[in-house]
Amino acid sequence: MKPREKRSIGRAAAAAFVVISLVAVLAIVLLRGYGAMEAAPPNQPDRNAAAVVADELAGPARDPYIQQPVGNYEDPPPDEPPPVIGADVVVSLTFDDGFSSQLRAAELMDGHGLSGTFFVNSGSVGRPGYLTLDQLRALADQGHEIGGHSVSHNSLPSLNQQEVVREICLDRRVLTEWGFTVRNFAYPFAATNKAALQAAMDCGYNSARGLGGLENRFGCPGCPTAETIPPRNPSLTAAPSNVTDEWTLADLKDAVQTPQLTGGWVQLTFHRLCTTACDNISIKENVFEEFLEWLEERTRNSNVVVRTVEEVISGAVQPVAEVTPTGNTGLKNGSLERAVPAPAEVPESVTVAGELPECWTPAAFGEQQALVTTVSPGHAGDTAIRLRVKDYIDGEVKVTPTQDLASCAPAVTPGERYQLGAWYKSTAPTQFSVSYRLERGVWVYWTSGPVYPEAENFTEATWTTPTIPPGVTAISFGLALQQDGELVTDNYSLRQASHQQIE
Repeated sequence: MKPREKRSIGRAAAAAFVVISLVAVLAIVLLRGYGAMEAAPPNQPDRNAAAVVADELAGPARDPYIQQPVGNYEDPPPDEPPPVIGADVVVSLTFDDGFSSQLRAAELMDGHGLSGTFFVNSGSVGRPGYLTLDQLRALADQGHEIGGHSVSHNSLPSLNQQEVVREICLDRRVLTEWGFTVRNFAYPFAATNKAALQAAMDCGYNSARGLGGLENRFGCPGCPTAETIPPRNPSLTAAPSNVTDEWTLADLKDAVQTPQLTGGWVQLTFHRLCTTACDNISIKENVFEEFLEWLEERTRNSNVVVRTVEEVISGAVQPVAEVTPTGNTGLKNGSLERAVPAPAEVPESVTVAGELPECWTPAAFGEQQALVTTVSPGHAGDTAIRLRVKDYIDGEVKVTPTQDLASCAPAVTPGERYQLGAWYKSTAPTQFSVSYRLERGVWVYWTSGPVYPEAENFTEATWTTPTIPPGVTAISFGLALQQDGELVTDNYSLRQASHQQIE
């Protein structure tokens, strides 16, 4: 497939607008201080100035990962591929998660006249190590397909139905608003259940890919070696297990050659390209390029063709599903009394012992070691959260309402201010640390409250936030430690601030 003509109309004007916007932002920073512009909290405890500046700015919520404005964009329609006859083996080269090394994979495919499908998590776009929005648009301009992969790359069966729907539907809505024609989906971790299968279809996808449903030397003995065209079940299309560092060039060739007698569809799934320091979900660049050379030759001299997923599935573009904007409307389980098993994924520096309160999750950045447990009794009940930090170098650790899309994080109203409350006792100073959720489902650090001193007995801490910026849908907050020590917290509260409280 020949690369498509890149669209440049309006790009120069958009670039000029961005430059002017950056100059204005720099002026604000110089005049008002740097604290409010940080993408992550600084390492020092005293962050009162940052909170004040954040309130003074009173502008739209900042998105540190997507350059504003995003500009108008519409990906070009796919070229009309040659028809696929029944005996053909159709290969789709698919890439999950939107890692930045996939840009190199696309360059190699372009050099061989091949196009792929990139299943991206909209919540990861622009983060360090991931593709930027401009890079995704460049991929689409070159003839590659952009597909959905959920907002946050959570294992969908671990979520309730409301979260599953928002993960899939909001992801497709955001990608569509960015100008992509999004028809197809891939399940994060290839993990599915009935709710996820149904949500993929209800959110407007024409197909959704699993993994491990086709036979190779890595698994699924007795399974077919290729998916049918059209697939047996569009809500769970079959594919071999994802390509890992164990795959050799021979394994890649076998995945294409084995079904040649019967024909069918083979979706090969890649994650990272690497040259050194390869992890388990990487493939070495030289192996990938050798495979592309072989595959290009097979497309010329055998019954093998390469197609994007949208070229195989085809079908009309479905309407974008509506997504409920608010989610949870109050602080859930602020008393910390309802316990559930600890989440499977926590920050690397954090160890959780036992259960945790429902809807409360550890959060951390920087370098330190932390232990999170529950203790009894609490301030006004049977349970409180204990946080112990040692070997502190920088960063902070806290336990906050789970930063999700609908179920736990409390919704807030732009233009309002909120009073945060908690009871604590601590061997080290502490302060509220607050993040907010953008309309596209991404969480961003916002600001911090005043520092509270050490306290031997339970002491109440309250603080009124700055005004909630436009574009914010929820907040998450907790008392944090930024040095070695022990902090016990209980009875968190959140309420809209009255005029008397603000004054």
